[in-house]
This record gives sequence, structure tokens and C-alpha cells, in this order.
Amino acid sequence: SQRRVGFNVISGEEAKHFAKRLIEQGNLQSALRQLERADYRDDGWYCLHGTILMGLHKYEQAHDSFREAVKGDPDNREYRAKALDAALAMKNSHRLDFKVKTWFNDTFKKR
Repeated sequence: SQRRVGFNVISGEEAKHFAKRLIEQGNLQSALRQLERADYRDDGWYCLHGTILMGLHKYEQAHDSFREAVKGDPDNREYRAKALDAALAMKNSHRLDFKVKTWFNDTFKKR
């Protein structure tokens, strides 16, 4: 694995805790960076990773993360529902009306 200067590995629980706080603050990029610092990845990590990626409109990557969460806990209905949501978002993201709506929201709603 590659290491960057200033990139310290922390426990998985700490990484998830910090990421959740940053999500609540609306800072998804920082939440993703914090989560990436985790020393291990469990099904909860993959679910949180997918949630962040959904917020960043990276639906295919989110779907992959939710699928990993389902592999870790196949009976978890939340993980399965989120994987389905990501699959539908991935499909819808190719439609023109979705692209226009996303562009509009990204351009004007965050000011």
C-alpha cells in the first residue's frame, strides 16, 4: 500500500466515527479521506464508504462498496437496500434529465 506524508493510519472505529461527524457537517470529501485512514475494513466500513460515495454521485463505486458490505453480512437488509438504491442511481444517472438536475443542484444549491 502507498503511504503519503501526513497520512496516519487510525483504528477502523475511529475512522468511522470521524467520517460520520464529517458527513453530518456536509463535508463528504473529508469524510472519505478520514475513512480511508482506517486500519481495517469491515461491512460497516463498506456501508459508510458507499454512503459517502452516493453523496458524491459516484454511484458505481458506491454500488461496489455496498456489495462488499452485503458480502460481509448477507442478511443485513439495510446493506441490501442501499446496494439496490445505488444500482438504481447508477442506471438513472445515465438519463439526460438526471444529469441536468444534478448539474443544476451542484451549481446553484451549494452557494
